Amino acid sequence: LAPKVIRDGRGAFLGKTPKHDPHFVVRHVLSRHERGELEVYCVDIDPATDREAAPHSKSVVEHTFVVAGRIEIRVGDVVEQLNEGDRMTFLADRPHIYCALDNRAARFIALLDYP
Repeated sequence: LAPKVIRDGRGAFLGKTPKHDPHFVVRHVLSRHERGELEVYCVDIDPATDREAAPHSKSVVEHTFVVAGRIEIRVGDVVEQLNEGDRMTFLADRPHIYCALDNRAARFIALLDYP
């Protein structure tokens, strides 16, 4: 599985809620079919912090969605910088590194998808 990045605003737009409420807009982020367990984590990372994550079990796929701030994720030779609203999907059965960018804290949601 090659790492994949979905930039904010590029995901499927599902529309506004009934009566076209301008304060509540729904965008599809991720669907999962025919795999095993899921684990979801909310992660806060301080500025100038590199956090190396140990490999997860074989074939575990991670989906990381940035809620606040900006982060960099390194998986092998792949280095991606993600802004608020971006999502990255990658095989997490090898070491991977998270880093908050711009000298400010960041928050992201990590969803672990087990085979």
